[in-house]
Amino acid sequence: SDLLKLQQTVSARETSAALQVPELAHAFMDLKAALEKQRPKQLAKVLRSTGCRPAELQEVEDDEKPKERMKQMILDLAREVLNEFHGMKMSELKNFAVGNGVSSVEIEDCADAEMPKVALTKLLLSRMPFHPSQFSSTPRNPRAGDEIFSFNMDLNDSVDTPEIDKMSEIDKAFVRMKVELEKMKVTELKQRAFIYGCTDETIDDALDQENPKVALGQLILEVARDARDALLEMR
Repeated sequence: SDLLKLQQTVSARETSAALQVPELAHAFMDLKAALEKQRPKQLAKVLRSTGCRPAELQEVEDDEKPKERMKQMILDLAREVLNEFHGMKMSELKNFAVGNGVSSVEIEDCADAEMPKVALTKLLLSRMPFHPSQFSSTPRNPRAGDEIFSFNMDLNDSVDTPEIDKMSEIDKAFVRMKVELEKMKVTELKQRAFIYGCTDETIDDALDQENPKVALGQLILEVARDARDALLEMR
């Protein structure tokens, strides 16, 4: 669509002309506050819809604070789009709005506002794919995995100290697993958590933490600990 093309062709340089208009600055801050409430999974989906390359998105997801990175990318895009709109004439904005499904009634309402161009700019901002008002409201469907937890992993032999050798095979594998998780990227930890039966909701909660990598590792270890305890009780 024209909206997506505009997002992909806006200048990469930092500009702030539009944000000097108080009403647009308020709209921008409202967007920032709304993004704060979104989960990383939804932010990643939005970035993909705006043309973010898979390799770039994976790099962001592996960051220590992926949600902050994703929010900033969307806000940078919103800032540039606002400046593009701000630089258009009212007639150009109207044509752009009509071409992207804005009704004539909505356009007329903006034209009757105290500041018509600002009103139409704010309306168009709310219709951008990266705006939370456009996010899907499909109910979440947490799913429990039916994979059986396995301790038969390719583990690091470097943790085979004499103290660990005295442990049971199950406890030894649990300790080695901790070492393995520490070496994994966030995207790899997400996949491992899913395989071990963690729900979308618990994974997203971990990704919302200040340090997603640590949170995901703890989540996986909790599942592993429960499985270990269950196996030990069966002996």
